[in-house]
Amino acid sequence: MKPFKKVLLAILLIPILLIVASFFLPSSYHVQREKVIHAPAEAIYPWLSQLKKWPDWTVWNTNSDPTLVYSYPGATEGTGAEMTWTARSGKGSLKLSSADARTGVKYELNFEEGKFLSSGGVTMTPEGNATRVAFSNEGNFGKNPVRRYMGLLMDKMMGAQFDENLSRLKAKVEPK
Repeated sequence: MKPFKKVLLAILLIPILLIVASFFLPSSYHVQREKVIHAPAEAIYPWLSQLKKWPDWTVWNTNSDPTLVYSYPGATEGTGAEMTWTARSGKGSLKLSSADARTGVKYELNFEEGKFLSSGGVTMTPEGNATRVAFSNEGNFGKNPVRRYMGLLMDKMMGAQFDENLSRLKAKVEPK
């Protein structure tokens, strides 16, 4: 009977310990990647401010998910522009909260009708004849223990996508 009690105790204690440990994990995340692009901000900005161009340079397109369908419920360019999508993996929206031809764009991201909210930007900083472009995203998990553990993986998951997005953007705008 003693081994059975030990196993039962372990089965009960492990989830409790995981939940308690989650409160010591960060409740927020920030992911950012940068790349120097040898082009002026004027050449880069249209790719950032025109949401219909995002599938041309981001990894979030029908090549990665053939079920992806974008729609644009209003303006498609500049501050206030919005795109929504549905796909096998879920649905969401991205809205540009600001757009500036010199500094880039900031956005609000909404997955699964408010279950996952985050904000970020694609910013530009001049560097001589080139432009440093930074792609970032940040969010808050609150007290949700499962999401806090997910936060440990955000940099690895999103960072690789941001790197690829910046490489694709660079290929679109740099002179050949």
